[in-house]
Amino acid sequence: MEPLPDFEPLNLPAALTVPSAEELESMERASAAASEVTNTVLSQRLQLDEKTRTVQMLQKALVCAINQQRIGIIYQVFSAGV
Repeated sequence: MEPLPDFEPLNLPAALTVPSAEELESMERASAAASEVTNTVLSQRLQLDEKTRTVQMLQKALVCAINQQRIGIIYQVFSAGV
């Protein structure tokens, strides 16, 4: 088994710093913007899902209408031949 490679120690600050008022304000604006983007994306996704379901429903209705039309044509052909 190969020995583990040597790793450099992490250079972490000795103490955590408290963000300034400007940094807090900037973080709040960034958070609000991220939240708005997230809400917009989720809303668009819901709209897309609804439209996808509508298209699927319309495709099924179209298939049914085509089948009904074919049945009507077949019925007419057989009725005319009798």
